[in-house]
Amino acid sequence: MVKPKKKVAVIGLWHLGCTVAVSLASKGYKVFGIDFESKAIGELNRGILPLFEPGLEELTKRQLRKGNLSFTNDFKNIKKCDYVVIAYDTPVDNKDRPDLNIVLKAFGRIKKFIKQDGLLIVMSQVPAGTCRKFYQTLQKSKKKAEVAYNPENVRLGNAISTYLDADRQIIGLSSAKTKSLIKKFYSFYKKPLLFMSLESAELVKHSINAFLATSVSFINQIADLSEKLRADISEVVKGLKSDSRIGKKAFLSPGLGFAGGTLGRDLKVLNLLASKYGVALPLIK
Repeated sequence: MVKPKKKVAVIGLWHLGCTVAVSLASKGYKVFGIDFESKAIGELNRGILPLFEPGLEELTKRQLRKGNLSFTNDFKNIKKCDYVVIAYDTPVDNKDRPDLNIVLKAFGRIKKFIKQDGLLIVMSQVPAGTCRKFYQTLQKSKKKAEVAYNPENVRLGNAISTYLDADRQIIGLSSAKTKSLIKKFYSFYKKPLLFMSLESAELVKHSINAFLATSVSFINQIADLSEKLRADISEVVKGLKSDSRIGKKAFLSPGLGFAGGTLGRDLKVLNLLASKYGVALPLIK
């Protein structure tokens, strides 16, 4: 007898959500891509994506033909699913603060329809403390679903492989029970799963981007000094990356600084959290 496919609802259908939905379908899941926008749903079901990502449109059409993938604005499909993924690309306001309105709106629908003892996997970029609130809300309901935080790490232009073949997956757990559920979800994934608390996983995401932002600022300052000394910054970078404590993949490319976006968002979140809890973070102020 053929074993029925596990079903996943992926909520949010822009770059992150489309990548995750199509990638999971390619691994044999029955995937429902769900969002609020009706026009986009119709186009997605014809294999027309709202963005360009190499290889994603072809993979989408293939999974649609196989019947592994469908798109809808009916959140009731969550009732059929073993796993629910929030995968919105969280927008930021004009001060680089994350705007969680769409994520919270989606969670409002999810909590109505998620299965008893189901698993909610949050991949969207959210401030530390958000997933614990989701978990507490679900635990107070009759559903008592678990929550995992699995921060996204997909890269524009290489999204499919950076998700399916990532060096590791960071997994924040709401309880001991969550661990076995997320292991089943990632049964196809053969690289390390790094388990930690929800708060630790959220802070990892903020800290990675803060570290990268610091690296950008650092190497640009060294480039300014290099110019005055008539040193070659490309040679300096080569020397830095040759040190195993820094490494060849270090984020050390001098040029224009960053302004807002992903890096700015996480710097803003860290500074807001530091202010809330009375912690000084002068390095990233």
